[in-house]
Amino acid sequence: MEVLDFTRKSKEYSAERLFFVYGSESYLIDIACKQITANAGIELPELNHTKLESEAAADEIIDNALRAPMFSEKRLVHIKNSELFTDGKSAALKELCDLLGDIPETTVLLFSFHGSDDQKILDRTQMPLQKLDKRKSLYKTLTEKAFIITANPLSEAMLRTWILSTAKKKGLVLNNQTVDFLSYICAPDMYSIMNELDKLASLGIPEPSADDILSICSHTTEYSIFLFHDYMIAKNYEKAFDLLQTIYTEEKSFIGLTASLANKFRLMYMAKSSLNLGYSAQTAADQLSKKAGIKAYPARLAVQECRGFTLENLKRSFKLLLDYDISQKSSTTPEDFRIFSLKLYTGI
Repeated sequence: MEVLDFTRKSKEYSAERLFFVYGSESYLIDIACKQITANAGIELPELNHTKLESEAAADEIIDNALRAPMFSEKRLVHIKNSELFTDGKSAALKELCDLLGDIPETTVLLFSFHGSDDQKILDRTQMPLQKLDKRKSLYKTLTEKAFIITANPLSEAMLRTWILSTAKKKGLVLNNQTVDFLSYICAPDMYSIMNELDKLASLGIPEPSADDILSICSHTTEYSIFLFHDYMIAKNYEKAFDLLQTIYTEEKSFIGLTASLANKFRLMYMAKSSLNLGYSAQTAADQLSKKAGIKAYPARLAVQECRGFTLENLKRSFKLLLDYDISQKSSTTPEDFRIFSLKLYTGI
């Protein structure tokens, strides 16, 4: 069950005593854990609500699970990001797995983990994320015996609704365009987006524009690459070349930039192909979003940005990026990235 589905009908599951919450979106993990804690109705939480961090050993978890509550009907034990998900076999771990099938009536056990068992999510995420090994005994036991809540990234439409609602609560008025722009350039997690909304609200900008968002939001590497590409498209070479130093300082190379630009030129090539077939800009963007598996906003950007290029230009630039990537990873010294950038965007 996804987190938002759980929060809507969480009261139905208040009798559950073993929960497993995991996924790539830490904000949603925290929302689910708070709801589980609230539903448990723990009295005197300072005595009956125990939080165990990642390094907690199996025997420590067992000890807390078997401990009787004090002046309360139940106690709650929350184990966060347990290293036991990656540990090998041990007698204590086997004992813990056995216990999970027969938890005392007075105990609620909650395991939460910021990670995923879905390789597609692991491949797509830009945030540090641990892989859940399905072969490990703790994972197997929890998937068999626990009530499972997954905290996966929201769909584009749901994320937009959440941003609009959160912004409104903070006294901000956003439209669909600024919401899409914000979610595109920010670090791709809900806590980061909320932090940017807090900054906009604290600066007294009730109806922030795209320029406001650009000037205020944190400069992640992805954001810097977006700006570099935008500057080159606009032929603002001075700002673009100044930004190269920032990107190099953050990444220690241009390998990540090259890969990101290759993806942007690939998308522009696909968009240009659709436009050349006579499709409207909206239809081309819709097709690109579906075929490339990307959100609507970057698809619309690719359609807009490809207009200044011919199909042959884009094909040539994509080939140049592949060759440059090889030269970076070999003993060959690649040419100055500024000169290379001009070749990419102007065809010289």
